[in-house]
Amino acid sequence: MVVDVFHKRDSGGNAFPHSPRGVYEIDSNITSFICNSTDRVLGIFNIGAHYHNFSHYQEDLDIMLLSLSDLARPQDIYFFRATSPGHDNCCCKKGFNWTHGTRIAPMKSSSDYSLIEGHKYSWDKFEAYNAYTQKLLLLFNQNESIAPFHFLNIYNMTLLRHDAHGEGDCLHFTAPGPVDWWNHLLFTNLLHLSQHRGGNCHMSE
Repeated sequence: MVVDVFHKRDSGGNAFPHSPRGVYEIDSNITSFICNSTDRVLGIFNIGAHYHNFSHYQEDLDIMLLSLSDLARPQDIYFFRATSPGHDNCCCKKGFNWTHGTRIAPMKSSSDYSLIEGHKYSWDKFEAYNAYTQKLLLLFNQNESIAPFHFLNIYNMTLLRHDAHGEGDCLHFTAPGPVDWWNHLLFTNLLHLSQHRGGNCHMSE
């Protein structure tokens, strides 16, 4: 069996706090990929970490949800992946030798992670963005004629992984790394959904 994989990076938000506002849209390549077959499609979506204005985040999330609902594909399964902030002063510099390991243990509790209000990259806003998204998806899912949206909450588990950045990038993560556990959580959620087939089950935690 051949499984097609599609990835598209759209604009939206602001790359930096004072950079120009990007225009977010679901383009024709994404819609044609989803609608290429009447078979069920599994989609995992996120609108990115570069939002420094809450109203911009709300506007772009609305665009994404409305664009996907217009496809009228109730057979599909869609997840929105939560956004995890980075870690200031993360452990690894450019040229770090990963074959020797990080020598740094993950945090033990979310209380070990703190961000001051007004963070230079707006990472302090991500928890509020995720909470807003989760509530909006619950409202969105009241329309049973469209594909339900589930919330893939990777925030808490990833918050602890200040040890998993590489090459001076304190926002993104290395592979293998936390992203593998995001996939593990996704498959666990899919298993849970399969056990509630025909029921009104939404993954939101």
